[in-house]
Amino acid sequence: MEASGASPGATVSFVRGFQPGSTPVPGCPGLSIGIRNPVIAGAAAADAAGVASLSAFVPPALSGRTVLLQAVELDTCRASNLVAQTLL
Repeated sequence: MEASGASPGATVSFVRGFQPGSTPVPGCPGLSIGIRNPVIAGAAAADAAGVASLSAFVPPALSGRTVLLQAVELDTCRASNLVAQTLL
């Protein structure tokens, strides 16, 4: 997973889930993400260009399922667009 446009050096949390919905982001009044019951997949620091990357193991049992992904920068209370990805 990769997010661009983050603040250099900021921690970017990557969240995932399987159902669309609206979930408020703790500590960020007024900010919600588009995933119901999200799980934090991990976090990464953005580089000098504002790019944060995270690699994750995908269990074979999830092959063929569509996962929803979103990145959140808590320091500035910003979230990326919601992305749907079918796992291979």
